[in-house]
Amino acid sequence: MKKTHIIALLPIVGALQFASCFGDEPANAECDIEKIWVHTDVPEEMFFHSYDTLYEVPSAETAIVFQTRYDVVVTQMPLYMQVTPGAQIFRLDALNNREVPFVNGDVVDFSNAQVVMFRVHSEDGNYHRDYGVSVMPRVRGGGDLYFSFDDYYQLDERGSFYEWHEPNVPVSPWWATGNPGYRLSVSSAKPQEYPTCPEEHTGVDGKNCVRLTTSDTKGFGAMVNMRIAAGNLFAGSFDVANALRNALAATKMGHPYAHKPVKMSGYYKYQPGATKQDRQGNALPGEIDYPDIYCVIYRNADAQGNRIQMDGNILETNPQKNPNAEYVVGKARINSEDVVMNSSEWTKFELPIVYTTELSQEDVEGENYSMAIVFTSSADGGNFCGAVGSTLWIDNVTIECEY
Repeated sequence: MKKTHIIALLPIVGALQFASCFGDEPANAECDIEKIWVHTDVPEEMFFHSYDTLYEVPSAETAIVFQTRYDVVVTQMPLYMQVTPGAQIFRLDALNNREVPFVNGDVVDFSNAQVVMFRVHSEDGNYHRDYGVSVMPRVRGGGDLYFSFDDYYQLDERGSFYEWHEPNVPVSPWWATGNPGYRLSVSSAKPQEYPTCPEEHTGVDGKNCVRLTTSDTKGFGAMVNMRIAAGNLFAGSFDVANALRNALAATKMGHPYAHKPVKMSGYYKYQPGATKQDRQGNALPGEIDYPDIYCVIYRNADAQGNRIQMDGNILETNPQKNPNAEYVVGKARINSEDVVMNSSEWTKFELPIVYTTELSQEDVEGENYSMAIVFTSSADGGNFCGAVGSTLWIDNVTIECEY
């Protein structure tokens, strides 16, 4: 699998390429679903957007959910998958304890929101990976969102790091982190040593919170010129398969949201690390690290109906750095000069969302806009610039909506 073998493969990529000139390449050891899609003749009748029928699967995810319009009843649909070269797909028949070969275009029963299980075997036959696929209606939320961070976190399937699974959100999983990327460089790290983790009994109300820490990626990070990993928690997803090629592009920001947010508030504490450094590891004398907290609203489809998915360049206004900059319609961001440093007390933040475009309620309720929420321990961490040890604590976050 990608996530299992990528560390081992990187140091020997050159050797494998050289060896392939003299003989056949070994059978593929990966067993991932890369893309998956369902077919319906008129997708807009069932889904908010035609692109909702296609799901590009992040390499760390095994739960795949196609979300339809509210109250849509789904029964049977043709299903298609693109897997890693040479891999084979099977439907898991739990009743008879057997694997049934799956062929693209097979009609699958998704009635009653059931999760249909599939197993992907690698070409070399040594590995397999199980996926759960379902089609269910989008949850009709009440508008305002509240995240206490007291619960709904657990270790990932390998027990390496923590993930958050909020139940009362329209898209699940709602939160993502860069923890899967950190595992590539420091695979021996314990869960509480990852850049993003829960911290218990220290929250603003004496319960739990989230701790984000800018961390050293050790020798492997230096080798690929990615010396730090900022702690981050964001609404979106993280594609670990592309993390080493382009970390900013691997960070997928935002989820569709059928309400108009007007303010983000919550509590934080921040302690900057001792020495801020640039991407090459050079100290930046006189510069102090600072965190970032922001919320961005953007249009999630262009005039032709093609999906707009913002990445880690979401705050860039230069079209050369962010080709989708024109689709940003609202923003709230903490001012670095206002950040309270080195306080043991919790500080409340209140950030009104300022819109540059008037939004129609019909457009918003049609899920034509997405909301990105981001917390990070180093504001320039996406460019691998920051101070090791910088720590941001976040708790009791609220998104208030006009409707």
